[in-house]
Amino acid sequence: MARSEHERLVQEGQQAHDRLVGEAQERRAGILADLQVRRELLETRIEALERSQQDYRDRLRLLVQDQLAALDGDGWAATADPTGKDLAIP
Repeated sequence: MARSEHERLVQEGQQAHDRLVGEAQERRAGILADLQVRRELLETRIEALERSQQDYRDRLRLLVQDQLAALDGDGWAATADPTGKDLAIP
């Protein structure tokens, strides 16, 4: 009788173990799936930010190039005094 009680308890323990392991595996799979979705969203946002950054740098580069071209243009050279005497210092 003690042996059958022992076997019953071992069987119940094994069933509880199997149930808990199964629940933990399901929970793990759900968490990993959620993390994967979040990762993909973050990667999409990072790519958008990188494109935005590159667009900003391109616009800034063009602005600086235009300003440098204006400095090198005839209009600037004709009006500027190379000695700097025309500069008013407060």
